[in-house]
Formats: sequence, structure tokens, C-alpha cells
Amino acid sequence: RFFPYILICLLICCTVGLPLWAMLSYRIGKKKVFFFGTLILVVAIFPTTFLESGDVLLMFLLPSVGGFGLGVLYLIPYSMVPDVVEHDELRTGERREGSYFSIFIFCEKLATGITLAFSNYLLGFIGFDASLGVNAQPTSAIIALRLLVGVLPSIVLVISWIACFLYPITKQKHAETLKQLLLLRDDKLV
Repeated sequence: RFFPYILICLLICCTVGLPLWAMLSYRIGKKKVFFFGTLILVVAIFPTTFLESGDVLLMFLLPSVGGFGLGVLYLIPYSMVPDVVEHDELRTGERREGSYFSIFIFCEKLATGITLAFSNYLLGFIGFDASLGVNAQPTSAIIALRLLVGVLPSIVLVISWIACFLYPITKQKHAETLKQLLLLRDDKLV
């Protein structure tokens, strides 16, 4: 009965957080912002695994905090793609942003499809019945829902830290890339 209101809190906090994350990424770099924002998200998501139906305050507080961190996932990965395009342009002399954005969005859609298929298959296998209320579900379905909402997203976010750590373009390297590209473009104009 609280779900629509919880979702509104999450989305408002996410929207409020976006300009703050953008400003912070400009100051300290996208990698650091990604780590910090996803850490906030993990700290908010993981405890939802243990919430009970009477924990109304936490039902609103955790998604609100998580929504603030969620803004990072909407902002930072998409803002890293142009950096990759510019890095690639410096190495190859070609701008291939269409290819990079297409691959990025395809992988995002593929991951979403796989995740939805997996979660639906798991819930069906466990015995979840959508026609029943949450309190009438078998214990196995409740445990599966708790894992799908709290534990698994937290694990995936922690794994994403590895990819972010290995991402070679720092704020300083990107600034150097932009300077070199400006010099190359000026040379082509002369």
C-alpha cells in the first residue's frame, strides 16, 4: 500500500541528486563520484533485505537515500562514453561516437532483459504467485524477493567498482586528451 509513495520519494531524491552529482563529478572526477554514489546506493539497498512490514519509516528512508545514490547510475556511465570517444579519437583520428553509444545502449538493454528474465524465472520456479498478496506468498518466494531486491543488486554494484577501478580515463588524463585533440584539430585547420 506504500509502494507508490516510496517510489515517488526515490524518484524525487534521484532527481534532486543529479545536479549535485554532476557538479561533484566536474570537481573531483567521474570515477570518484561513481564509487561514492554507488556506495550510498549499496548502503541503502542492502538493508532492505531485512525490512519487515512494520518498518514503515525505514521503508521510506532507505529508498530515499538510495534514490540519491541512484542518480549516479543515470549520470556517470552515460557521461563516461564521450570521454571514451575522445580518447579513441586521439588514438585513431576518427570519431566513432555512434558506435560507442550503440554498443553501450545495446549492452544496457541486454543486461536489463537478462535480469528481468532471470528474476521472473526465479520467482516462478520458487512459487511466487502474483495473484496473492505479499503476506500470502510462500516463504521461499519472500526470501527470493529479498535476495532480488537487496542482496543481488548490492553484489552487482560492488562488482561494478572493479570495472570503474579499471577504467583508465581519469579527470587528469581526460584533460590531457582534450588538449592534445585541440592541438591536432588546430594543426588540421592550418
